[in-house]
Amino acid sequence: MRTEILVHTSFKDKMAKKHNTTRQTVSLALKYYNNSPLARLIRKEVKNMLIEEANKIENYLIEPED
Repeated sequence: MRTEILVHTSFKDKMAKKHNTTRQTVSLALKYYNNSPLARLIRKEVKNMLIEEANKIENYLIEPED
């Protein structure tokens, strides 16, 4: 099984800018290629960003059509 956190490039760009690193470093962290303190921090923060994005989705009750 392949372990990887899949996110849009914009998330990777935000993380790279925030941590003053490259998008490649972020990508490798999200692929669990490395396990440095920075890589663990990036994975944790990306997970939190994804949770925040998911919480923006409104739940609608879908009623069946007659």
